[in-house]
Amino acid sequence: KQDFCTMKSCLSFLICGFLFSGICHSQTIGNFQSVQPVSQGPTLQIPATHQFQVLIQSGNSLGNGGTMPVNSDYCGYVSATDDSRTGHLCINSEFVPGAVTILDVNYDSTMGRWQRNAANSVSFSGAATSTNCGGAITPWKTMVTCEEIDFNFDLTGDGYRDYGWVIELDPFTRQVKDYDNNGTKDKVWAMGRFKHENCAFAADSITVYEGEDNSSNGCLFKYVA
Repeated sequence: KQDFCTMKSCLSFLICGFLFSGICHSQTIGNFQSVQPVSQGPTLQIPATHQFQVLIQSGNSLGNGGTMPVNSDYCGYVSATDDSRTGHLCINSEFVPGAVTILDVNYDSTMGRWQRNAANSVSFSGAATSTNCGGAITPWKTMVTCEEIDFNFDLTGDGYRDYGWVIELDPFTRQVKDYDNNGTKDKVWAMGRFKHENCAFAADSITVYEGEDNSSNGCLFKYVA
């Protein structure tokens, strides 16, 4: 499963970690005895068979300037190797304009822990972006980040409304896609403009399911490229 954690109400000081005993013992992330239901509180509840490791916290310094934002939401992992032990962890920070952070990580088999090698924010300069809520990892190992806002602004003067879109970026280069190679970062206009909550790509690489949030009814869209 690519989507490790999508939490609307995650603790403000705890951004993300891995449940990693599945790698140590060749179990799947869904193979555990469920925790008992308790009232919602500030303590993370995990099965006794698993461990939780903090990789980054809000306020931690980022390699290209600034600090890790608060209000983390979608988090997805892109493997750089066949065994998935080295890759990039992509984290959305909702309610912070244009906030996506990418961690370079690798799994240390000897220590039984993940190592964070780098942490950098993605630059959305030139592409007005806000409210990065849900997202997805594509079958071709890019990340899409979804805007859960649809303000009727055209601040860039390109003829399109700025907000309410899906944006594709390359976790390896940390660059937003420029589809027509004109030097301007693009959004995925074809996938529709609305308050995106999340999306999921089918294995056929052309079908995407998109959730719409913050309306009186809510919708699920099926997009076929």
